[in-house]
Amino acid sequence: MINNEITFSAELATVKKVLELENSKDDIILEVLTLQYEAVRGYIGRETVPTELMYIVTESAIARYNRRGFEGAEQFDRDILRTKFSMDLLKPYKEHLDRFKNKPLVRFR
Repeated sequence: MINNEITFSAELATVKKVLELENSKDDIILEVLTLQYEAVRGYIGRETVPTELMYIVTESAIARYNRRGFEGAEQFDRDILRTKFSMDLLKPYKEHLDRFKNKPLVRFR
């Protein structure tokens, strides 16, 4: 589970602004941010997600939020509109994530 110190306040504000959502959706957005944080953290094999990767948490959370109700679906067709979903929300970011994967942390004292 993630550290209780992480509040996602900046990420929450960004998601709400991009998706034009109101405060009543905060619980859902925070849950999606937590899920994506854990996905990134697990992929890179670290205890925490570095600040420079938090944009991936935010952007993948937006993608995950937008496909609510279509989890597991590869595409959705309605009339002439076809929406394709990526099954791997981190795929567009793997090249960047791989640079951090299992990389030892540098700590300054």
